[in-house]
Amino acid sequence: MKATKQTLGLILSVFVVQMIGVRFLQAIQLEYFTLAYPLFESQPWAIILNVYSHAGFGHLISNAIALIILGLIVERVTTVARFHAFFITTGVIAGIAEVTFWLIVGSGATSVLGASGAIFALMGYALIGNDLAETFIESLDLGKKGTLLLFVGIAIFITLMTGGQGVALIAHATGLLMGAISGHLRVLHTED
Repeated sequence: MKATKQTLGLILSVFVVQMIGVRFLQAIQLEYFTLAYPLFESQPWAIILNVYSHAGFGHLISNAIALIILGLIVERVTTVARFHAFFITTGVIAGIAEVTFWLIVGSGATSVLGASGAIFALMGYALIGNDLAETFIESLDLGKKGTLLLFVGIAIFITLMTGGQGVALIAHATGLLMGAISGHLRVLHTED
């Protein structure tokens, strides 16, 4: 439970700083914690910090519960260092995908924050990175392209099922797809 507990501790610590800064000191605005364009100019620290930041208590609780459940599953097959590297990498890429998509489309969210992209990556890894799922996928005999299409379909379906107003659907789908591919390749597994 070490990696999950550490990640949860980071998320809670950042949230406390956010709440103290926003509510009491009024010196730190929520924007300081969000990922937005231009990525490397105005607030480059937000590229990583946004993954551990949350918009409010409800956002924090929903991500914390999912992190505990999925983190405990995934951390059993990997090391603490790999878990953290996976979490931050998938979280950053999912956040960048979200703001980039909406920048290209020209509407919708222009900024993002929260751990859900990384948590969806943990979900994808937990769903696909196990012997039962691997046996099932192999029995389908889809080939590499077919397997990728299957993962894209799963990512889209699960993302749409969890969608709602203000939800970072592109980050969720990106995280889930990265997690599914990583699980299929067993990049976190230490025993394979």
